[in-house]
Amino acid sequence: MPIDRDIQSKFEVAVRELEQIVQAAHPQNMPSCIGELERIKAVATQRLMTVSHSLTEEPEEKLLTIQGIAQYLQVPVYTARQFAKTKGFPAMRIGKHIRAELGALKVWARGHQLGGVDMSLYKKYN
Repeated sequence: MPIDRDIQSKFEVAVRELEQIVQAAHPQNMPSCIGELERIKAVATQRLMTVSHSLTEEPEEKLLTIQGIAQYLQVPVYTARQFAKTKGFPAMRIGKHIRAELGALKVWARGHQLGGVDMSLYKKYN
């Protein structure tokens, strides 16, 4: 993404002015100046995180609950829980909760569809 030259120029001017103010400030005022600089830094970081998160967030990054897993696979929640107990299923435990990344679940389902999954794992469920 190209840099907005107008924004860059305004920022450089503001930084130079701020630097002059800090140089001229009395040492007693430095803690409050530093506090304000940290506040501005936090605002800039928050802005960056909000923008970069919205640009890079993809559905595969989201974790599905057991209900989401069941819904994606179009199976009952009980079946999704049984799948989550089997070796090779892309689920993880977070405490007592089961979660799965959508991307990993898609890969697993594709392997299942193409017959690349060892069905002997599921004999007790068939």
